[in-house]
Amino acid sequence: MDKEYRKLILEEKLLKSDIDFFNKNFQGAKIIEENGKHILLLREINIKKLKSFSTKPFTRYLLSKINTIKSYGIKNGKLNFIDYNKDNKVKEKEKKSAKRGKFFYAKDHPFEKKTNPFPDEFKNKIVCADSEEFLKKIPDNSVDLIFTSPPYNFGLEYKNNPDDYDWESYFNKLFKIFDECIRILKYGGRIIINIQPLFSDYIPTHHIISNYFLNKKLIWKGEILWEKNNYNCKYTAWGSWKSPSNPYLKYTWEFLEVFSKGELKHKGKKENIDISAEEFKEYVIAKWSIAPERKMKEFNHPAMFPEKLVERVLKLFTYKHDIVVDPFNGVGSTCVVAKRLERIYLGIDISEEYCNIAEKRLNETLFWRKIMEEFLKNLNDKCVHGKNLLTKIKHKKYKVDFNYFFNLYKDFYTEMQNNNLNQKIESFIKYKELIKKSKHPFSSQSKFESTILEEFLYHLFKEFESENIKVGNIKAYSSLYFSPKNLKEFKKKNFIKINTKDQDFAIYKKVIFYDDNETYELFVPIITIECKTYIDKTMLEGSIATAEKIKFGNPHCKFYIVTETYEVDYKVDPATSRIDNIFVLKKGGRNKRENKIEKDVIVALYNEVKQFLKSNWSNIKSNIENYGIIFK
Repeated sequence: MDKEYRKLILEEKLLKSDIDFFNKNFQGAKIIEENGKHILLLREINIKKLKSFSTKPFTRYLLSKINTIKSYGIKNGKLNFIDYNKDNKVKEKEKKSAKRGKFFYAKDHPFEKKTNPFPDEFKNKIVCADSEEFLKKIPDNSVDLIFTSPPYNFGLEYKNNPDDYDWESYFNKLFKIFDECIRILKYGGRIIINIQPLFSDYIPTHHIISNYFLNKKLIWKGEILWEKNNYNCKYTAWGSWKSPSNPYLKYTWEFLEVFSKGELKHKGKKENIDISAEEFKEYVIAKWSIAPERKMKEFNHPAMFPEKLVERVLKLFTYKHDIVVDPFNGVGSTCVVAKRLERIYLGIDISEEYCNIAEKRLNETLFWRKIMEEFLKNLNDKCVHGKNLLTKIKHKKYKVDFNYFFNLYKDFYTEMQNNNLNQKIESFIKYKELIKKSKHPFSSQSKFESTILEEFLYHLFKEFESENIKVGNIKAYSSLYFSPKNLKEFKKKNFIKINTKDQDFAIYKKVIFYDDNETYELFVPIITIECKTYIDKTMLEGSIATAEKIKFGNPHCKFYIVTETYEVDYKVDPATSRIDNIFVLKKGGRNKRENKIEKDVIVALYNEVKQFLKSNWSNIKSNIENYGIIFK
């Protein structure tokens, strides 16, 4: 069946009537159930016809899923997903490829497969030196990627380096450096040269460099066009306007020439891949539209490539912790991005001024801010404390050492990935103490401290997540009602309204239903927990009202409060409310803010939640048969 159909897993459950409707009206496609999941099988589909039924919520959902497929054919008005390019396929492709000979020019190469360690003394360093001489200090076969952009010999004003050599001298020097680059590159490593020909001299620099690498037995992996969309260039050579005499061709792009040493495959650990599926699909299309660097005057450099270009190269062609070398490092763009993406870098440049600027860029606060933002941005949305820290880093008003808070949080987050309950609790308590001692400037209204508990509960209970059961902060379903304008309107439509309550933390199920061509998404709580740094009488009254509303629509839901301190008069008894329990993390009585969080209180919370999730919530039949009472 897999060969006959393209398979799409549907996360949403569909009504039987919707499935029957689809299967009846669309030949070449069908919805089936497999292992409790709905599967959309596609051979071909009339997409125009499907869009004509878009008033139905389920068809809109199907359209959104089908739109994720980027590869298909079109025939007779239908999208074809199977064998759509069958007629264009080369028969016996592998056999014919072998006959022609893949990269025949790189056969009988002299490269060894043995890898040597890269010297620790050169790791993550900026070196002011002549690359031809310095690269001789690096062992053979020790570098994963050479990425660089040599001077173009256009006559630009570089520091300590002329840019108007005669072409023979230029290429002689360049190729001596490239010889060293080839030597230090690992077997399977890549060398990528960003270059632009000097069109006014009619020197195809990119072809000359490529030809040199081919003669050195490297494998041509491809060529990337860096489209700069820079149209500020002349239209003609003198005397050729509107004439075939000598038209001047306009180039708005530069070239990235990509070569491999020994073999095309570069080996690495799967866990060190950091390119997303969407990035991969975009980057392998070898025309990259990226604006030129706008900060060249700020860094006093005439020809910088942008950080976005480096980021694409590193993510597509290297793994985290790979060794990256730039022998024409300039002001350090390659190294800056390599450090942010957790690659090991070495940057070499002959200009002391450029090396100093590169060092400054690597150490400046803005760079570290980018690292922090990148880490926090990629967190699961349930990591609410990490996201809270991200908003503060982005906010310009806070004049604090965010490196300190970021490193504290990163350690806390890493330790939360441990499956040991006791270690998780101890890490939470330690983190709370460190934040308390830091005397941070963030107000209680900013929820910096209160979100620590919310995120900790996510890590504490995420083991109970499954396909249908989730944990985290939600707008919890509390009730449903109907609000028609009048009887006439009510006959036509149900006018359903949903009441919800924001909950700091919940274990819940996502429920979807359809009515009157409307889709309703409910988050039905099983456990809800309000998180407090303290609770007083007014706050308790608010929690009692919330518990009443939540339990009105969810009678089996447990409603808990977790607070650091309890500051309500003992005469007020919460037992008369619908709150199931209050866990006070700092034992010892009322108003004990100076006390430490007690580990056994968290363990008690964990055990109570776990026991409830494993219990039967309704035992009417067995209770009556065995005990003669309904509630036991």
